[in-house]
Amino acid sequence: MESETFSILKGLYPSCRSNPKGIFENIPCPTCTTAKDRAKKKRFVFAGSLKSGCWICETQLTWEELTGQHTMPQRSFIAHSDEPARPPHPYKVNIPCNGDGVPVNKLCYDHPACKFLHKDHLYNLNRIYNDYGAIYVPLEQGVVVNGKPMVTSGERLIFPVVMRGELIGWQMRSIPGTKMGDRDGVIKYYHLFDKGSALYNYDNAKKFKIVIVTEGVKKCWKFPNAVATLGKGISDQQLQLLQEWACIVFLYDGEDVTQAKANKIVQQLCIGGYRAINIDPRKYGFPSPDEMPEEEANNIVMKEWNEKYGDYDI
Repeated sequence: MESETFSILKGLYPSCRSNPKGIFENIPCPTCTTAKDRAKKKRFVFAGSLKSGCWICETQLTWEELTGQHTMPQRSFIAHSDEPARPPHPYKVNIPCNGDGVPVNKLCYDHPACKFLHKDHLYNLNRIYNDYGAIYVPLEQGVVVNGKPMVTSGERLIFPVVMRGELIGWQMRSIPGTKMGDRDGVIKYYHLFDKGSALYNYDNAKKFKIVIVTEGVKKCWKFPNAVATLGKGISDQQLQLLQEWACIVFLYDGEDVTQAKANKIVQQLCIGGYRAINIDPRKYGFPSPDEMPEEEANNIVMKEWNEKYGDYDI
């Protein structure tokens, strides 16, 4: 049965829909300043509080302001099943390790994990541990975090994901040259949290005026002011987080589809009043930022920004 809240919103905004997280979404925003933005239908209503926000204009509205109705509907919309709630995964926000793991800066130089990082021109392992908390899990400290197929944290790197001072998840990376990393069909990257709800390295990057957006963790480590979307895709929530910076640089892999997507996002940001650029690494002879030495990567970003805006100052 439809809730009273949903029925009211559906009557006013036929495109409205509900999602499992308790949010009514896909509502044309009455406070967006352009018809193009209103057509994107980025306004939403939290079922619990009935507060309404917009991912584009960010204007907060009360229930009365959005609907013109003074009477508040009953604040309940989720039909509870007879099945007991599934308990949270024990390792969702706990580092999957029997013990403390090994800080990456404590590994010997020729360790497979170090060789894996050195391959991408990452040599300052003190910074990678002190600033990002990256650890290596030895085989004996590994735990099974999934049953089908079996995924163990043993012989993997763990990248903690912290936002606003809170550990919200992690990403694991298998390591070539190890027993577990060289198995057939091994899952290279693994995580349990909703990566589309976060930006990796958000807290550190918030200290800077300009943010650099990369796909992966190792690319992000090459800059003091970078975040990673933890994959080639970028969610609406991640785009919303990026708009907390007025100056944004995209540095994604040199693939036609990926570059087309990044260029489109940059165009939209510029229309919205942000200063933004996209850098195609192929312009400098690199298929990906992974192949860029750190100093050269930073110089490329500075050069491209100064050519467009002339005031690179992080």
